[in-house]
Amino acid sequence: MASQWYQIYKTTVPSTWLAFVGAVIVTIFMLYFRFGKEASSRYTNEVLLFVLVWKVSVIWTDFSLVIKNPVSLLYFSGGAAGIYIGAACIALRNIYEIFIKKHDSNVHSNFLAYIWFYSMYLVLLVLLNRSDYLDIIVSIAAAAGFIGIGLRTKQAELANGIVPMIIVYGAIIYVQFGTLWNTYMLTSVLFGLLLIVVARKEGVELSKKAVSLAVIAMMFGMLLSVVYDQVRSDSHGNVLADSSAYDNRKLAPDFTAQTIEGINHSLKDYRGKKVILNFWASWCPPCKAEMPHLQKYYDNYRDLHNVEIVSVNLTYQDTKRSKIKALIDKNKLSFPVFLDEDSSIASSYGVRIIPTTFIIDENGLMSRPFTGPLSEAMIIQLMDK
Repeated sequence: MASQWYQIYKTTVPSTWLAFVGAVIVTIFMLYFRFGKEASSRYTNEVLLFVLVWKVSVIWTDFSLVIKNPVSLLYFSGGAAGIYIGAACIALRNIYEIFIKKHDSNVHSNFLAYIWFYSMYLVLLVLLNRSDYLDIIVSIAAAAGFIGIGLRTKQAELANGIVPMIIVYGAIIYVQFGTLWNTYMLTSVLFGLLLIVVARKEGVELSKKAVSLAVIAMMFGMLLSVVYDQVRSDSHGNVLADSSAYDNRKLAPDFTAQTIEGINHSLKDYRGKKVILNFWASWCPPCKAEMPHLQKYYDNYRDLHNVEIVSVNLTYQDTKRSKIKALIDKNKLSFPVFLDEDSSIASSYGVRIIPTTFIIDENGLMSRPFTGPLSEAMIIQLMDK
């Protein structure tokens, strides 16, 4: 399921971020009304810890880039690896609370917080990604089931509820993302194992009913995935072969300008390749943070993705040509850098905020603009889409 991107004030954010924030807010309110202020405050602290670890983990995932440009800490995160690290920190915090500080009363609220968050996250992600009706129906039905299980599950029944829930959740994740083993499923399994260990510690055994429900859930998930794939293939047809799929995309305005080396080139020279068209200025902090990621992507994926990066410096806003050259040399940029000396290129693309990036396909059709700094992982996601 490809992520959609949304314009929020002066930056572009993926649907995953919006779904995360929405699910957190809903979960905090539900915990407050079910368990009171203490439970909602504890969950809020866990979310803040997760976000902090996720952001700072960029030091571990991209240490060399952070050293070159420390401002990257403000604009980038550890990506998928950062999510795993953040989830591990939350798990360790829960283990400490339960086994060392003996706060067993937290188990029930933690279980429900997990159910509510992932249920709302799944629904919001599907809605924000503008999925088809079948996606929406399946996701809402799954979320309603999870929330129902959470509301009716007592603390002594945690072990009996977690096994079928994880298997049903795995089936839904497989339907939505085409794979079982991803971040969502990994955190589900780890959290489920933790709850089962806690339940066994309290003397709660897995009942035959729970095992039977797990088997039924597994069979239902397999059947659902087969039916789902068939319905989608019948209803969608060969949509990629239909030229109308490009009706909402525009032809990228062509331009001819001088590069930093003094050579004249045109955008049409790159026709037949995908083009990442990036606008920036030397005085722009997020532009500086983005540059190493653009170069890293260019080094690793230029040939694999048949892509060219075309960088456009807003020269009419920059004070000295020497500053532009110094920034290019510092980041060892090997892709072409065009100089927009009279604002004609930026005006033709309607650029008002930087950095701004357009993705142009082999036929010269461009995407809507993406504002804000892009990491290598974000560029890969955009190009895959």
